[in-house]
Order: sequence, then structure tokens, then C-alpha cells
Amino acid sequence: MQSISICGQKSIPIAICIVQTPFKSETQLHFHFDLQLRIFTPEMKNTYPKHEKLKSKTSIDFLFSEGKSVSKYPLRLVYAPMSLEKGERIKMGVSVSKKYFKKAVDRNYFKRVLRETYRLNKHLLLDKMGEPYVFMFFYQTKDRLSYQEINEKTIQLFEKFIQSLEHTP
Repeated sequence: MQSISICGQKSIPIAICIVQTPFKSETQLHFHFDLQLRIFTPEMKNTYPKHEKLKSKTSIDFLFSEGKSVSKYPLRLVYAPMSLEKGERIKMGVSVSKKYFKKAVDRNYFKRVLRETYRLNKHLLLDKMGEPYVFMFFYQTKDRLSYQEINEKTIQLFEKFIQSLEHTP
């Protein structure tokens, strides 16, 4: 692994990989070797670690009694500022109603999609939040939206949350 500097910015770790790609002709199996440049950015970890998962019953009860919400059909985000343990800035839970999806397989699929869209877009929240928050993220329709649609709605919902933070005194 090497480091390079791009346009005077701080150095970025890179790796040059040799990738072996098999392909078949009519008579033989051939291999094509290709060089790929892969850039690693360790400061941008898109993870959803255990300490970010909302599990505490008291936190969930507080969230539903004192929390506010923003919606972007079919998603809803319930949030409340709350003091968390040292170093923690966010706790997130996801939920899909049994009312809309009777089968656990379907509920689990949409919960996985919600967790993934949160994981990929949480930087939108972390960059703008001043204090720690707890969140509950809901999928609230029986319509089966695609991953891309849910991801777009998640980004719009997070932007709407950020706007509500800016307008709250």
C-alpha cells in the first residue's frame, strides 16, 4: 500500500491490485490480467456498530414520550436529544410494522434495507448534529419500494431532519 497526494490535499492510501479475470474461447480457458487502482479512505467508515443500535427500553420509552418526528413518505424518523455515553453521538433503531407485512421474512428484508440506507447516509446526520440524538426509523406502508427509492427517500428524510434542527431554537 502506498500513499499519494491529490491536488495538494492530504495523502490518501492507495493499493494497486492485479486482478485475474478468466474468460473462455471456443477451445481454451484464458486469463486476462488487469491493473486496478483502489483508493482506501479509513476516515470515512460506513458502519453500523453495536454501540449505535438503539436497544434500551428506557431510551425507547423516552423517545416515544418526548420525541419529535419528521416524515417523507413512506419513511418516518422519530428523534429526541438525549445524553449518551462518552463518545457516542447517535443511537438508531429500525422498525417495520406487522400491520403492513405479516410475514417476518418481509419485515426483516425491509429492516435490512433501512439499516443499510442509514449506514450509507449517516454522515449526513453526523456532520450537522451538535448534540447526541436517539432515533427510530420506520417504514410505514404496504407498498414494496425498491432499494433505490428507499435510499432516495432516506436522504430526503435526513435532509428534512437537518432543516428541522436548523429551525428549532
